[in-house]
Amino acid sequence: MYYEGGISSAYLWDQEESGSFAGCFLIKKEVSEPQRHVSAGSWDSIHIVEAIPKDASVGESGKGEYTYKLTTTVMLSMTTDKESSGSVNLSGSLTRQGRDRTVTVSSDMEHVTQIGEMIEDMERNIRQQLDSLYIQKTREVVNSIRRPIKAEDAPSQAFVADLTGALKGMKSA
Repeated sequence: MYYEGGISSAYLWDQEESGSFAGCFLIKKEVSEPQRHVSAGSWDSIHIVEAIPKDASVGESGKGEYTYKLTTTVMLSMTTDKESSGSVNLSGSLTRQGRDRTVTVSSDMEHVTQIGEMIEDMERNIRQQLDSLYIQKTREVVNSIRRPIKAEDAPSQAFVADLTGALKGMKSA
């Protein structure tokens, strides 16, 4: 995907139910040198997957029909420090539960494939949600509040300064 140098870890364990297992997949990507508009930041994602066989006797061999459940949490942190926008720090987390997926598998490697596809789909979905919902909305709010001073705004600033001076003069009189 888009990690280029990120760090990942995976942990798997057996569940009490016959043939079922669970796993935790961790992905971390840090931006330490300025890239595009971000001067520093990180993306940390935690994926918890559970694989449950439809039939307990099928689960012993690792083959058969399995239902996969995925819950993902992404923690995002970004910092910008540009003259045009000032210093901005945006941090937050988002947790989503994926749709259960039931698939027939014929080997252990197919479990890895199914889980990998689910994680990629979830990461893509969360990334789109973060971009369209949170980042764009934050940009809209910040742009409505913060407006850099431009040369053409100088007359209006002079007018505001005159009004402020006049109001101070009225208070002292």
